[in-house]
Amino acid sequence: MCSLAEKKFFFLLFNSQAKKYVQGDEIWIGAVKYRDVTWNWTDNSNFDFTNWKTGDEKEDHDDCGVLQINYGYWLKDSCLNEKPFVCQTSSFETSSPPANPCKDKKWIYFEPTNSCYSISFVLNYNQSAAEDFCKTQGSHLVSLHSHEEAIFILDIESVLDYATWLGLKSDDQGVTWKWFDGTPTDYMPWLNGSPPNSPTQKTCVILIENENGEPFMTGDYCGGEQPFICKKPVPTSMNKNMFF
Repeated sequence: MCSLAEKKFFFLLFNSQAKKYVQGDEIWIGAVKYRDVTWNWTDNSNFDFTNWKTGDEKEDHDDCGVLQINYGYWLKDSCLNEKPFVCQTSSFETSSPPANPCKDKKWIYFEPTNSCYSISFVLNYNQSAAEDFCKTQGSHLVSLHSHEEAIFILDIESVLDYATWLGLKSDDQGVTWKWFDGTPTDYMPWLNGSPPNSPTQKTCVILIENENGEPFMTGDYCGGEQPFICKKPVPTSMNKNMFF
């Protein structure tokens, strides 16, 4: 483990070298603040050294850290912006990165569900249009089957700063609910412990979080527009080829 003094030294050394190799005056660092809780490093090391610029007030959506190369201080910025970055490794051994089972780099692989997820950073659709778009990608609007998966989706929502559509809908005014992808309704974290009272016009569903950061589903009007996440399982043939 590095001491605080050593971390400061390595940071100053890194900052001086970054000027030689990086175009521009800002680069991403691994400081993130998921769902407005606490700042953390993406490698899960102790967040015990900071160099934030004094007076840098956080705006909405500013949940990622940036190094200002010319002056050495850190800034808070939106995670959706594009900037250069530097990767850190714990050893000098080189190896190929693990293959992405999703094939397409635009899809995020989540190992606990063995599924791929694609995020609509720009497109805001009603639920029906969002599901139609997912189908063109060989997928469906996201379904949830565990608390772990719901937290994963909430972490994505924290970057979007909006609730997202879930692929859950009722066609009988709230009597029954079904996932578009046909999977079982085995995890249903309804706000207040139950779905909207039947009959209801809020027959589509979004994912929200409470004040403690816990995930909850709530009914919403289907004509509203929200960002969305598509989900598809890793193909069986891919599983056989990649996992032993």
